[in-house]
Amino acid sequence: NYDDGRIAIASSSNIPDYATIILSGDNKITNNTENTALATAREELTITAEEKDNGTLTITNTNYYTGIHARNLTIGGYVDVTVDMPISPDYNRQYLYGIYTTETFKLEDHASCYVYITKQSVETSIARGIYANDGFTINTSGNVNIDVSQVDLYGVGIFSGYSNNTITRVGSMFIKYK
Repeated sequence: NYDDGRIAIASSSNIPDYATIILSGDNKITNNTENTALATAREELTITAEEKDNGTLTITNTNYYTGIHARNLTIGGYVDVTVDMPISPDYNRQYLYGIYTTETFKLEDHASCYVYITKQSVETSIARGIYANDGFTINTSGNVNIDVSQVDLYGVGIFSGYSNNTITRVGSMFIKYK
């Protein structure tokens, strides 16, 4: 089990351009630095767990604008991923993202995803629970719970820059926005 600070997965010409994180038990990333809590420069990042392993990943990010940043992100298997971003009122950043993908986001199999972003200050902030620039796919028996209602200006649960978006199935889905 992992219980420590941020994780950055670099890209290299000597290794494949994808990374897979296979979780077992409870795993925690607590990030108080001015960096993304879980970031990769690789083409594809997959976070997964086997049914018998009860894999969870909880990310707490208090001082940076993105919880998870990847080009393409797949959350699958039997994993529960939570991104909790109680952003300090002193942190000056207009946009806040729980999960940010420059291309696609996929939630598959039996996986669940929870994103919570809060920030109250005199500065204007806009929150996006999941930002998937090139589209998202949700096809899971797991749950989706996103709350971006506690920000200054407005919050959007799931945002995509394109229309390549599909929700095939979901155990339950709750999105609270502002």
